[in-house]
Amino acid sequence: MRQVSDSLATQITAWSTFVITVVGIITLIASWVSSGQRRRATHLQIGRRAYRIRRTMREWLNDPALSAQDNLTVWVEKVAEGLGVVEKLLEEIVEMASGASGRVQEAARDAYGVFMRGATFINKFGQHPHPSGHTNPRDQALAAKTEFETAVQRISVAVPDDLNRIGD
Repeated sequence: MRQVSDSLATQITAWSTFVITVVGIITLIASWVSSGQRRRATHLQIGRRAYRIRRTMREWLNDPALSAQDNLTVWVEKVAEGLGVVEKLLEEIVEMASGASGRVQEAARDAYGVFMRGATFINKFGQHPHPSGHTNPRDQALAAKTEFETAVQRISVAVPDDLNRIGD
């Protein structure tokens, strides 16, 4: 009788190791799948905001007032009205980016920094002397334009393919 119970104990111990291993593997797979789902959800949230930012900034960059030398003040005023909204969206993206891929994290940080440089040119438009070294308001506006173009390129990395197909 003692021999049967020792044999049974050995079998139970062997099976428990196997069961614990299988449960551990299932838990790892479930965690990996869940992590991927969270990352996709984060990318979608970031992507929607990135699309709105890009659309707004492209509207600024394609505004006819920008190409007219005498209407730069009109362009700057229009851009200044939307700076707060774009800045808020970029801040949200930067906060969410920790749950995104490295590529999206880098794009978010870069776009935010470049945008803020352009926003500074807009906010300080016409001030003489300008801290950036620009000697006239036109140069300030064009510097802002260049920064915004770069920000659009950087944030476009985060825009999902389906929204890219729609266009701005």
